[in-house]
Amino acid sequence: MNEPSTTKRPPTWRSVFLRSFLVIGIGAGTCLAIGIALNRYFLPSPSHPTVRDHLRAIALAIDAYERDHDGKPPEKLEALLVVRPDVGAPYINHIPSDPWGRPYHYEFDDHGNYRAYTYGRDGKPGGEDEDFDLDHRWATRDE
Repeated sequence: MNEPSTTKRPPTWRSVFLRSFLVIGIGAGTCLAIGIALNRYFLPSPSHPTVRDHLRAIALAIDAYERDHDGKPPEKLEALLVVRPDVGAPYINHIPSDPWGRPYHYEFDDHGNYRAYTYGRDGKPGGEDEDFDLDHRWATRDE
């Protein structure tokens, strides 16, 4: 009588590759899904500290501009990119965009008070969370 063979054949390289590929693919997909979920729902947004850093850099550049221009703030932020003859460098290397890719708004009044701000993620006045308007005001002179 012929009995079935009980010995196993060694796996082929194709089956080993396919199984390894599936395990690695499933693991990578799971890690990606976890990372997206953490970033979207659990980790704090980096946008607010980024905005503060940008506005602080803009404020320092405006202060230096005012010192060189008899206390007058620039009419536009682009004026901060002009090379200072005494230093050979601009007041700021580049005007940053807000974390959502839009330019910062800038305004000033006749008293020398100025404000730089962003409308947040939605780009509209008002809002909550990441849609909240973020600004920095500088009062340079009495109104």
